[in-house]
Amino acid sequence: MEYLYNKRVELKGFDNDNSYLEYLIKMYGKDSLNYLSFEKDRKIFISDKIEGFIAYVVVKKVALCIGDPICLSNKKREFILEFMKHCKNMKIKPCFSSITKETRDILENLNFIVSKYGEEAVIELNSYEMIGKKTLKLRQKVKRAENAGLKLIEYTPRNSRDMVLESKIDEVSAQWFKSKKGQLSFSVGEMHLKNPIDRRYFISLDECGDIQAILMFSPYNEGKGYFLDVMRRRLDSVPGAMEHAIITSAMKMKEEGVEAVSLGIAPLVGIDSKHEKATSLEKCMDYIYNNVKCDYEFKKLYDYKKKFSPTNWAVRYIAYDKSISLIKIGYVIIKAKNANNILKSVLEGLWEKISTIEYNFKRENLIWTIYLNLLIL
Repeated sequence: MEYLYNKRVELKGFDNDNSYLEYLIKMYGKDSLNYLSFEKDRKIFISDKIEGFIAYVVVKKVALCIGDPICLSNKKREFILEFMKHCKNMKIKPCFSSITKETRDILENLNFIVSKYGEEAVIELNSYEMIGKKTLKLRQKVKRAENAGLKLIEYTPRNSRDMVLESKIDEVSAQWFKSKKGQLSFSVGEMHLKNPIDRRYFISLDECGDIQAILMFSPYNEGKGYFLDVMRRRLDSVPGAMEHAIITSAMKMKEEGVEAVSLGIAPLVGIDSKHEKATSLEKCMDYIYNNVKCDYEFKKLYDYKKKFSPTNWAVRYIAYDKSISLIKIGYVIIKAKNANNILKSVLEGLWEKISTIEYNFKRENLIWTIYLNLLIL
């Protein structure tokens, strides 16, 4: 990370920036995405007046933030105004991605363009039950993994490192990334085994002791909730290994008093582009979700989360400075995710639509606009 050092770190008695940020996360980190602030290549804005920080990356002179600012709720508007001033001084434009309704309302009031970005699948553990038709296939997969003899262990590298186990974790991770054509970043975390802080790791093992699946959860809201940040598995894993690991770890946390588990955000889901107030960005995202085939399969990601029958689908938004074009916003998010293969496949998918459909100017002009602008950025 690159930090904007602040005297507050010394005044508060912290040895370094890392320990101060950890303190802020524990005090004010209500958003499930807050631990993504610790990922590499983040720049950190620390306020002179308010306890809190905003993590961001800069792409094409856009300061792209993920999740809500980390500070007291009643100080958030003032904090955002301070960050906007910082962006102006740095000659960059602010964009807040995957924010909650509370932050969305503040930014809309500050004349940001606001669009729906997707929905977050949240399991409220106190009321969650795997019963009925909605979770029939899920129960079958979990049972199949149990019958295969899979067991779930919690690994605690904060207490003691097991280098043999970690080498197996690295092996499975390398296999996983190869199958996914690379590793996404920005909105997806890394393992952080060297500095786990309060993250939790669950490993699915078969009867031979081989790793079948790996999960890493990040805490939020003072440990009342956990965000499923990392999930990986062997390519030849036992059917149901991942589902078994997720449900078993969630139930363990429920027994400990944890209130919620977030399965993460399903991007582009639930966007009503036909609504009279739909933004241009929402129309583009909805078109891509429903019509364009690409390597990052948005619908499959949504369907995977849906089979867990989440208690709540929480809406997430994106808000950006009015001077930024909507095509540039799309490009910035893709580049921040280190997802060149997604950009390439989106372009190929758009070209396929252009070359095969019967041309209609009003409808297809939007496709051409997206395609050509992405191509030249």
